[in-house]
Amino acid sequence: MEAMLLDRLGTRAVARMLRRQPVLVFPPGVTAAQVEGFVARWSPDRDRLAETVLALGKVFEVHGPVGYNEALWRRADLPPEFPHAYAVALGPDAYLSPISDWTRYDLVRGLARRLGGRCRVRPDKPWEIRTANPPVRW
Repeated sequence: MEAMLLDRLGTRAVARMLRRQPVLVFPPGVTAAQVEGFVARWSPDRDRLAETVLALGKVFEVHGPVGYNEALWRRADLPPEFPHAYAVALGPDAYLSPISDWTRYDLVRGLARRLGGRCRVRPDKPWEIRTANPPVRW
């Protein structure tokens, strides 16, 4: 059974993170292992901080998967047809790094495109449908 990010942080904290950070949502067939596999290709120096947190060079952190919960999805304004969500937050060294926030947005968009999901890079932006390429199996 895949670890889900919810009970550890509480619904309000998770909803806040999903509203404020760049977020990805995936259809039912996408597994946490697939997401981690694509993250590993993007950042080979990833490190697992917790069951539901991957650190990418201390610059970014991928939090998830967050499993579908109707109240949480409403609070975070997530599309209900996508039952798995991930947030990509800044890591502890983000402000020391020359890597820009646009790199984080590229990661979010790339994962959404590769795995047939949707993404929202900022809370004031609309959901992007990244289906230019079908899901890739590497």
